[in-house]
This record gives sequence, structure tokens and C-alpha cells, in this order.
Amino acid sequence: MEEKNEVTITTIVVPAVSAIEAKNAWAQYNELKQAIIEDSDIQKIGDRDFLKKSYWRKVERFFNLKLELIKEERIIKEKVNDRENIAYSIVYKAIAPNGSFCDGDGFCETWEKNRFNTEHNVRATAHTRAKNRAISDLVGGGEVSAEEVEAETGNEMIIEAGSDEPKKRDNKNTASEKQQKCIYAISKSQGMTDQELKDVLMAKFGISSTRELTSAQASTLIDKMQPKK
Repeated sequence: MEEKNEVTITTIVVPAVSAIEAKNAWAQYNELKQAIIEDSDIQKIGDRDFLKKSYWRKVERFFNLKLELIKEERIIKEKVNDRENIAYSIVYKAIAPNGSFCDGDGFCETWEKNRFNTEHNVRATAHTRAKNRAISDLVGGGEVSAEEVEAETGNEMIIEAGSDEPKKRDNKNTASEKQQKCIYAISKSQGMTDQELKDVLMAKFGISSTRELTSAQASTLIDKMQPKK
């Protein structure tokens, strides 16, 4: 019987282009970026500027990308304040002319940031976030878009139970960064995903981010999440 010799390939992973080519390509992207950005493409969140949907659609056009919808899931969640809570989970694939591609996911729900949104807006926002993420991961170095940051930042407006009228949140009573990190660390130690933690926050307090917790709520949650001795 003839023995087959197996060939082991030991070559390490190497760049597809030279350092100079990579530098020039990135310089070209940044040159294009500065050329097409308008004031209307920028949204200030906190003390930083983030690029909105309008910018990422320009990138899609000028890089001749193709966007392909991979997944759209409508999720019916537990009601908040006796009102429906519907979420959309979306995945898009951005494809370049040379065949390179990246998938991007987007999520939005009716009661995001403790503010009621129509189902139409929820679906549209989830689509926008997924498209932005796919485009940015493929072309823009993974830069986070304004619509994605909005999902993670605390909302200055809250809605009290039984009322549709928003009022200003008292920032003095918000959870500290130490409390938020503690909650996140406990959730990870218990094997919880980020979405599962969001579900807990929504079920208990009607919010989707630890940034929206009050100090008292955070203390209560930490006590409940801590393993019993």
C-alpha cells in the first residue's frame, strides 16, 4: 500500500498588501472622509462627535458597496407600564466589489432608554444600526456610528409609570460608574450575555442600560445578583 505524505504548512498569516499600500489606502479613506463630511452628518453625544446614517450612506455609495439583509427578527417582549414592548434584531452584510464582506447587527426595542417609541421607528432604527455597523466594519475601521452610541448612552428623559409625559432625570441620583461596573462584572461571572442583562434591567426597572439606573436601583440589583452564601 502506497503511503501518502502529508504536507504541513507552517507559513504564518501575512498582510495581503505592503505597509506602504495599507498606509496609502487608509490615507485615501480619511481624505474621502474629510471631503464628504458635512455638519449635518455629525451628532455630538457627550463631548465627542459621532457620524450619523447620512455619512455612512455616502460611504456605501462611494465605495460601491452592496448591502444584503441577512436576518430580521421581530421579538415580543414583556410589557412595560402596561404597554407593548417590541424589539427588532437585524443583521446586514456589506459586500465590496472585490468580494470582501462584513456582517453588522443592529437591535432596537420599543422601550429603549425608558422612552416609548413606535414600532415603525424601532424597526427603522435597528436596520440603520445594522447597516452602519456593516459598512463601518468593512471600510471605516470599525468606527462607532451615532445611532449605535445612542443605544448605549443614558437618556436624559424618563417616563414615570402610568404617564406618557417625560421629565428630566435627576443625574445626582444615577448609579455610579463603580456600581455599573460591579453589575456588569457579576453578570459576566454568572455567564450572562449582554442581552440577558438588558432583559433583566427591562423586566425589573423598565430600562435597557445600567447607565439609566438610579443609585438605589443599582444597590438593590447588586444585592439580588450577588451569590448567596
